[in-house]
Amino acid sequence: MSTWHTDVQLTKRIDNDFTYHKPPLSIIKDLGDLRGKAKELAHLINTLVPSGREKESALTRLEEAIFHANAGIARQYPERAQHPLLSEGLTKPQYPVNKV
Repeated sequence: MSTWHTDVQLTKRIDNDFTYHKPPLSIIKDLGDLRGKAKELAHLINTLVPSGREKESALTRLEEAIFHANAGIARQYPERAQHPLLSEGLTKPQYPVNKV
């Protein structure tokens, strides 16, 4: 087995990405909001798109999108919790939020 130079930043990202991030109560509503909107869209796709490969692909991609959105929230929670908008007592940031 060959040994290659390890990218330190990538190693940190891998450690973060493959660690379970239990969502605190303060962001569970955001995760649910995303899932709820995705569910609405999934039902719309199911209603409007004829059965077939494209419909299945659209639903799979939607599921993947929500998975990644939820993972992005959970993985970035410590930074998100310190965001100035959240520290001012707002329940969630005004979107889009630029990384500070």
